[in-house]
Amino acid sequence: MVSELDCFVALLLAMTEMCHCERSEAIQFDRKANMPRYILSPAIYLIVLMILLGLTVLTMAISFVPLQGFLHVLVGETIALAKATLVVIFFMHVIFSPRVTWIVVTVTVFWLVVVFISLTLSDYLTRGWSP
Repeated sequence: MVSELDCFVALLLAMTEMCHCERSEAIQFDRKANMPRYILSPAIYLIVLMILLGLTVLTMAISFVPLQGFLHVLVGETIALAKATLVVIFFMHVIFSPRVTWIVVTVTVFWLVVVFISLTLSDYLTRGWSP
């Protein structure tokens, strides 16, 4: 059985392959700014935009579904994490960044997920504990 995460990872991999076959083809050097400039086709940006809009509609649709307990929070945060990942990878051009940038982004996301989810869920789950 294929999970949603597997589909999302497969989609990201397919989109990164669509960027350019050769990494060097996507990089041009901007002499005025003295740094490389990365080129993504407008089709990639439109695909990412459509996915982001679809995820936004999904977030709104999920809010009307009667889910049990804290599932609304968990599903909403999962969708938000997927949208944030797309923005960071494609619009912030992390896809072309060196390995150190990937490490920084990964560690940052890890700590945000740990802290945000643990704090949010601990608050939500302990609301009924007061006398």
